[in-house]
Amino acid sequence: MLKSIGSAIDRGITAASKYANIIGVASIAIIALIVSVNAFFRYLLKRPFTGTIEIAVSAQILAAFLALAYTAFAKSHVEVEVLTTKFSKKGRAIAGIFTRLMSLALLVILSWASISKAFFSFKLAERTQTLEIPYGPLKIVIFIGFVLLGLVLLAETVKFIVGLPQKSEKG
Repeated sequence: MLKSIGSAIDRGITAASKYANIIGVASIAIIALIVSVNAFFRYLLKRPFTGTIEIAVSAQILAAFLALAYTAFAKSHVEVEVLTTKFSKKGRAIAGIFTRLMSLALLVILSWASISKAFFSFKLAERTQTLEIPYGPLKIVIFIGFVLLGLVLLAETVKFIVGLPQKSEKG
């Protein structure tokens, strides 16, 4: 029963991180498109688009923070294993749990800070200068990215502790 609940939660976290990643990848396409179109208009027609940088920076926030969780799920983050390769299997498991718990603690702090900043941005009605894109929703995206990453790390930590099978690591 507990394994089936854990498996359902894991599937939910996986799906959420995959969908967030799709949005992040789409935002990279938006960046490429808007910058290319702007370059065309700037150099050939001598008339650049207004607010291109604001759109590109907003899309970069989507790309970076919505891809965090899926990158962790896919085990695509860079890892330095200078010390852990010398540990026993049990030592590596303990180190894995420790680093994930420390990462979770940091993510709790970052999540709290990002949601606080988002509410503050909403309160002040902060916006970009040219297009007046509100900052609040972008800061909410940062919060969502941190929370999804935290859920992936929490699921991995639980798998380490209870010994559920993990996705094989990339070589």
